[in-house]
Amino acid sequence: MLFRSFNQYEAAVEKAKTAPDDPAVNAVIGSYRCFVRGDWKAGLPALAKSNLSEFASLAADEMQLAAAGGPMDPRQAFVLAGKWWSAAESKGVSDEREAAIKDHAAGFYAAIADRLEGALEKKLAGSRLRGLKPYDPVDRQGAGQAPVAAARNPGAETPLADFTYAFDKNEAFITDRKSTRLN
Repeated sequence: MLFRSFNQYEAAVEKAKTAPDDPAVNAVIGSYRCFVRGDWKAGLPALAKSNLSEFASLAADEMQLAAAGGPMDPRQAFVLAGKWWSAAESKGVSDEREAAIKDHAAGFYAAIADRLEGALEKKLAGSRLRGLKPYDPVDRQGAGQAPVAAARNPGAETPLADFTYAFDKNEAFITDRKSTRLN
């Protein structure tokens, strides 16, 4: 499966040289970079131009949110994470793709967990972070985000954005800013 994906990706990259806006080509490139390699930063622009309508829309929304610059608005990030999570659970999404998308969504939840104000938002973010299955993409070089599930090991620290987070033995979410209980 992985070898076939890589061959398709290489062919799409070659075709993109002459047809950079081809939605099918961008679907292959964006899918490979995001869902296989875990390199969302490089994959989102292609995914946004793809024929994968739900993912294209979310990729465009995420790029727009990132283009605003500055600290991410917790409410907007929470909504975007929820949309990615729902897309991961859509009918027809493979287990591998679901794991990749949920890991990406969990990165948003982890980044904003200590800034969420509503009790239900905190509970949902915490529940999703605690229930995340381990995911390890083929290559995270340049991805800018470590797997969130790896931080589930008590005391393990994982860099994400501009801070470090972990779960302690009581499943309290810890950042270098403060400790936040998620359940």
